[in-house]
Amino acid sequence: MILCFLILLFLLSLSLILFSVKIYISGEAEAQKILREEEEKIFQESGLQQKEKNIEQINQELSYLCSFYESQPNPSAFLQRLADILPAESYFTEFKFQYLSMEEGIRVELKGFTPGREVLSQLKNNLEKEQGVYDMNFSDKNWTNPDNFELNFKIKI
Repeated sequence: MILCFLILLFLLSLSLILFSVKIYISGEAEAQKILREEEEKIFQESGLQQKEKNIEQINQELSYLCSFYESQPNPSAFLQRLADILPAESYFTEFKFQYLSMEEGIRVELKGFTPGREVLSQLKNNLEKEQGVYDMNFSDKNWTNPDNFELNFKIKI
């Protein structure tokens, strides 16, 4: 009987201890909830939320600009490609290019100097062999005066 009484007393004290822990934890949770609500009020009043929206908008605009510039052709890579096509003895006196689209590529207008028909023929052959060059306009006037040539073509990037 004494043993049953001690077990009953132990269970009663254990339940009272667990009940007090539950009340303590509930009080702490309620205190944290109140502190969080106060911090939210301070955050909203300080204008940080508006600044955060402004930063998000700026980030979105920068993302659009970045994608725009990535879709544009790289002029230095294109000029290097064109320099590889040009024979060593010739040079350009006038160079124009216009970006059409990603599918169409670039329209190029060239005027330049070559020392003779052989170099002009080499230039024409280099352009014909170049991958992505199409719609080339190499007029017959170039053959009569090979020193000053003019040509137009489109090249895919």
